[in-house]
Amino acid sequence: MKGITRYILRQTLTIMLVVAVSFTAAVWLVQSLRLIDLIVNRGLSLGLFLYLAILILPRFIDVVLPIAVFIAVLFTYNRLLSESELIVMRAAGMSQTALARPALLAGAFGFAVLLSFSVYFLPQANRSFKDLQFEIRNRFASVLLQEGIFNTLSDSLTIYLRERNGNGELVGLLIHDSRDREKPVTIVAERGTFVDTETGPRVLMVNGSRQQYEHATDKLSTLAFEKYTLDLAAYRDAPGLRERQPDELFLHELLFRRNRAG
Repeated sequence: MKGITRYILRQTLTIMLVVAVSFTAAVWLVQSLRLIDLIVNRGLSLGLFLYLAILILPRFIDVVLPIAVFIAVLFTYNRLLSESELIVMRAAGMSQTALARPALLAGAFGFAVLLSFSVYFLPQANRSFKDLQFEIRNRFASVLLQEGIFNTLSDSLTIYLRERNGNGELVGLLIHDSRDREKPVTIVAERGTFVDTETGPRVLMVNGSRQQYEHATDKLSTLAFEKYTLDLAAYRDAPGLRERQPDELFLHELLFRRNRAG
C-alpha cells in the first residue's frame, strides 16, 4: 500500500507545485509592473529592480500555497474517482484513512513550508524590502520625485516639483521640512538640483524664500535667498533608526514585544 500512497502523493505534490508556481508568477508579474516605472522613468538599475521584485515574492507564496494545496488535493482525488481508481483501491482493501494519508501528507508539507515562510522568510523579506525602500528615499530622492504632485520622502519631509527642464534641473520647488517639530520650515525656489556629497544628499536651490515658524514664540520669520542648500541627510529616516513594523518582526521579537507591552 505504500506504493499507492506514494503514487497519489506524487500526483498531488506535482499539481500543487504547478498551481503554486503559476498563480505566484501571475500575481508577482502584475505587482512587479508597478516597479518598472523605477527603471523606465526614474533611472534605477535593473539589478535593483530584480532585487525588489524578489523581496516581494514571499508574501505571494504565503497566500497562494494554501490555495494550491486545496486545488491539488481536490483535482487529484476527483480524477481518481472519475477514473474509478478509488473504487479499485477500496476493493484492494485500503481503508479511508489510508486513502486520505496522501492528502494529509501534502497538507503537512504545505504547513511546514508556510510555517517557515511566516516565521523567517516573510519577516526577513519585508524587513529587507522596507530597509531598501528607506535607503532609496534617502540616496535616490531625485530619481523618485514625480512632477506635479507632493512627494512624501518621509513623515517629516515633503517636496513638490512643478517640472524638470532639459538639463535635469528641478523647476518650481516647494519643500516642507518638519524634522524639527518646534520649528517647521517651508522653502520655495525657482530652480534647484540634487547633489550627492560625502555626508549625504543635498538640494541646491536658487532664487527663493525660506519661511520658519516657531511654535514657542508664535513667530514667523522669512528669508529671501539667491542660493540656498538643504541637507537631506540630517535627521533622515535610516533603516537602523526607524521602528520595525509587526510584519518585519520575527516570532521571538513579537513575543518579546508583547510581553514587554503587557
